[in-house]
Parts: sequence; C-alpha cells; structure tokens
Amino acid sequence: MDGTAGAASGHDQAAADELRQHLLNVEDELKSCQAELQAERALSQRESIAAASLEAQLVAERRRENRVESEATAQQMAIQRAEAETRMQLESARQLRIEAFKAAQEAQHLKSESSEAALVLSECKAALEEHDADEERQSELTEENSEMEAALTSETAIVHELRELCAQPTKGQSDPLLREPVLERQSSLGDALAAAVLQQLDFQSSPDWLPLARRRSLSCIAAAAGEDDVTKAASGELISSAIDAWCASSLEPNWQSKAPQGAGRVVGAESFEVATAAAPAAAAALRPIFMVHDRSNHAERGALLQLLRLLESKMPRAQEASLAALKLEIAEASSTLEATQQETLLWKQRAELLLGRRKAAMAVASRWHGADAAWDWLMEQGQGPQELQDLPEGTELRLQNRELCLSLRQFKQDCESLEAENLSLKEALACMEDDLHRVSDQHAQLVGHVNHRQKIRYTMKLKEEINRLHGDLKKARQRIVQLEVNKESDSLFEALASVVGGESYTTSKARRGSRLATSQRRGSVVATRPPRRGEVSSREDDQVRLAEAEQLCMLQQSALDRISMDFQHLKALIERAVQLADAERRHGVEGGNFAALLHRLREIIAANHRNPSSGGSTDDLGRLPVAATSITCDDDDEELAEGDTVCYGCPEPEQKDHAVEELG
Repeated sequence: MDGTAGAASGHDQAAADELRQHLLNVEDELKSCQAELQAERALSQRESIAAASLEAQLVAERRRENRVESEATAQQMAIQRAEAETRMQLESARQLRIEAFKAAQEAQHLKSESSEAALVLSECKAALEEHDADEERQSELTEENSEMEAALTSETAIVHELRELCAQPTKGQSDPLLREPVLERQSSLGDALAAAVLQQLDFQSSPDWLPLARRRSLSCIAAAAGEDDVTKAASGELISSAIDAWCASSLEPNWQSKAPQGAGRVVGAESFEVATAAAPAAAAALRPIFMVHDRSNHAERGALLQLLRLLESKMPRAQEASLAALKLEIAEASSTLEATQQETLLWKQRAELLLGRRKAAMAVASRWHGADAAWDWLMEQGQGPQELQDLPEGTELRLQNRELCLSLRQFKQDCESLEAENLSLKEALACMEDDLHRVSDQHAQLVGHVNHRQKIRYTMKLKEEINRLHGDLKKARQRIVQLEVNKESDSLFEALASVVGGESYTTSKARRGSRLATSQRRGSVVATRPPRRGEVSSREDDQVRLAEAEQLCMLQQSALDRISMDFQHLKALIERAVQLADAERRHGVEGGNFAALLHRLREIIAANHRNPSSGGSTDDLGRLPVAATSITCDDDDEELAEGDTVCYGCPEPEQKDHAVEELG
C-alpha cells in the first residue's frame, strides 16, 4: 500500500510537473502570441502609415496632374496663338508683296515720267537759247526797221509832193524851181496828213489832243513873234523860226508792250536844237523838202526828232522788261521742273522702301512655302533680283521670324513631353489606386501573416518606372543635343550679330545716311531756289519736311515693333525659366506683371546662391535618379531635383533594416 501510494504520489508529482511544464509552455506560447499580436499591431500601424502616405502621394499626384493638364492647356493655347500670329504674318507678307508690286509699277511709271521731264527740260533749254538769239536778231531788225520806216515815210511824202508839183504847169519862166506857197506857209501837217502819218507809223493817240495843240501853239506864236515876224506873217510869208508845233508823247504803237508817255509841249527852233544836241544821229533821219525854203529848223521836224529820241530811249527798256519777264517765266518753269524731280525722287525712295519690304515678305514666304515658289513668282512678275535692294527691315523681320519659329518649336516639344509625362502619370495614378485598394483590403484583414514582399514589389515597380523614365529622358536629351548641333550652323552668326549689335549699328548708320542725304537734298533745293518764289519754295519745304516726317515715323514704328516683339520674346523665355526652376511660379506669378516676374527671378537667384548644393536623404531603396518632371511627396509642392531619392512614408529604423534584409 505504501509502495503503491508512493508510486501514485510519484506519478502525480510527475504529472504535476508535466502539467506545470505544459502550463509554462502555454504561457510562453501565449507570450509569443501576444508578442506576435503586438508585432502584427505595429505592422498594421506601419501599414496604416504607409497607406496614409500613399493617399497623400495620390492626392499630390492628382494635384500635380491637374497642374500639368493646366500647363499643357496653356502651352496648347500659346501654340495656337503663335500659329495665329504666324498666319497673320503670312497674310501681312502677302499684302506687302502686293504693295511692293504696285510700288514697283509706280516706280516704273515715275521713272518714265522723270525721263520725259528731263527731255522736256532739255527742249526748254534749247528753246530758251533759240529765243535769246531770236530776241537779239529781233532787236536789231526792229532798230533797222524803225529807221527804214522813218526814212521811207519822209521820202514817200516828199516824192508824193514832188509828183504833185511836177504834174502842175509852171507859173512863170523866171523861177525854174517847183514851189508851192501854200505848203511853205503851212504851219503843220493838218488833220488829214497828221492822221495819215500816225496810221502809217502804226501809232495811236486820243482824239482830244488836236484842239489843245492848236490853242497852245497859237498862244506861243503870239507871245514869241517879233515885229519882223509879224510883218512877214502879214505879208503872207512865214519863216521856219516862227512856226511852232505841239508834240504830245501819248503815242501807243501796237508793236511795243509799253507806250512812251510824257508831258505835251510846244516844239520850235529852240526845241529842235535841244533835240539835235540830245540825239545827233536822229537829225539825219529827216531831210529838207525844198532847197529854197530850208525846213531843217521847222517845228514839225523838231517834233518828229523828239519823238524819235523818245522812242530810242524807251525801246531798250521795253525789250529789257520783256526779256526779264521771259526769263522769270523760264525760271518758274525750271523751279517747277525741279520740284517735279524732287517729288519723283521721293516717290522713287518710297518705291525702293516698298521693294525692300517686298523682299522681306518674299523671304518669309520662301521660308514657309519654299524658295522655288517665291523665285517663280518673281519671274512671273518680271522683277529680277537686281531690281530688289536689301534693307535692314527685311533682315530684322527674317531674324525675328526665325526666333519665333525656334521658340514655337521649343514650346511644341515641351508640350509633347508634358503630354507624354501626363500619360505616364495617369498610368502611375491608376496603379497607385489599385495598390491603395489592395492595401486597404489587407489592412482590413488583421488576421494572418502580412506579406512584406508586396510593398517591396510595388517599390520595385516604381523603381522600374523611374528607370524607364530616366532612359526616356536620356534619349530625349540626346535628341535635343542632335537638334541643337543641326541648328548651330544656322544660328551661330545670328547669335554673334545679336551680341555684337552689328545690325543696330548698320540700321543707325543707314538712318544717319538717309538723314544726311535728305538734308543735303534739302540744301540743294534751297541753293537752286529761284528769286521771288516765296510761296513755291515754302510749299516745297513743307513737302520735303512732310516726306521726312513720314519716313522717320515709319522707321520709328518698325523699331518700336521690333523692340516690342523682342521684349515679349524675352519675357516668355524668362517666364519659362522661372516656371522650370520653381513650382510656386505656376501658382503665384502666372499671369502677373513684369515686376512680379523680376521679383520672383531675384528670389530664385538668391535661393540658389544661399543653397548651392542640396543633398538627398537615404531610404531603403538607395539613391534613385528622377525623371525630367519630378514627383512630389507632400503637400508643400517641393519638387525633387535630378539625383534626389524618393521617400514614401517614414518607416522606423528596424523596418528599414528588415526591408534591406528582405531585398537582400
């Protein structure tokens, strides 16, 4: 019994020890289960943190995608605006081509008119020389004709009287000479003879001079006659010293432009002596009628000699006046011709300017549509290349169009890269959404072992995506380098010219040359200006100043357009640089003024100066290169530069080691 009881007690003791050991094992297992449960809870917490991080990344990716879409839309709108501007430039180039063709036709017409004007000027000069020679010959012939007419008139009267005397029978044989007492006692020619003489000499006088002449002549005879003269007059024999005549200078010959005028006076013997002393050459023009009765001192002879002297003194003045009037008309014609030549030269300059614009337009058209079509169009219009002159405006327009085309191509390439990046981001977003759903399902299932390889597989997928994007970026950069090498030969000389400023110097020099030529031309116009042409000269000066003002306005307008286009181009490039350098530029400075743009640019330069190099943090995947468009990891819109690491969540150090071990 005792042995049995001892065996039973020993067995019970062993069973109790075994049970105690089992309880200890159960407690250890329970503790291990509790530890595993705590580990699972910690892992679930880490998964929750990772899920929250993925949600934040997803939200950031969505925001970034929206920004990229807005930027792509803005780039597309900019491309459309650039295409519209290009179409407008092509339309303006076509209009300029039409205007240049019209200007060429006008220039050809003005050239023909200028040749005709030069021919007319040469004809006018020849006619002027012939007219001067004719005037000299006419003056000589007029003097000879006047002398011959005076001699012929006197000789005709003498011959007529002698014929009448010869036709009458002689009254006595004691007097062999032919005498006429009535003619000897005649104190004047009488009304009929005076009218006949005036008609033969082609003179005109007023009809009221004859009574005045008779009255004054008789009063002079009564006052100056002596006793002998009265006795002789009473006996019927008047001598020539007692005969007076009235001479009025109201003679108006039809062949003279201005009639000689003078006060009327009584002409007698004393007046004849004065007339003979004043004009001795005219004394031989009138001859005595009879040898017995000498009429050399007759009053009528003195009156005629005084008229001859008056005519001789007035004729050179009239000829000089007519010659001066003719020269004045010729000077007016010359000034009009010079004004026409100046206007022709002005139109020629305008035509040359339009031809230069036409050449610039054809250069733009040949750039967009081919040089062969432009050359064929020139050949059809009949305008050879030698007729087109190169102007600074055409070269500058060509350079501006080339710069705009380069900017347009660059924006187009950026838009294409943004579209490709947007597509890849959409794919990554879809993948992240699927992973988020799976993580949510796994987080809901708190029972069982959590597979850490899923996170590793997702991370590896992201790494492959990043490497693929890095390869695409490398290929794109190689393509950009190839394009830059291809374009280097075309833009090298233009870049050097724009840096040195040769075009502005050439343009300013051409403008100074044109202004100097215009001032010289205006000086020549002033130097060749005829006298007493105040209104014509002022009108010519106004036209020249107006033409200069129009030309300066055109040059200033073209310079202003070029400066505005260069400024817009520079502003667009600066905006693009700031946009690529800073992400906040997309929100705060977009659409602002130029001052805000410069302020933001200064901030970026200062930030780069303060932080010349920024190092990235090390995560469980090491340092991975990032694509051209960086991936944001939080809501602060801080982009990762090339070469920085990508961080998803904030795992603990032991989890980092655990992930590294599993990756190993």
